Amino acid sequence: MKILSEIQESKDLTKEFQDEVAVAKEKKKPW
Repeated sequence: MKILSEIQESKDLTKEFQDEVAVAKEKKKPW
């Protein structure tokens, strides 16, 4: 079982990853 700080850290990493994906999708738009 993960300790609370590890869970929070992985949540933050997931959020950062989702933000990066969103930015990448914006850049890939042809318009």
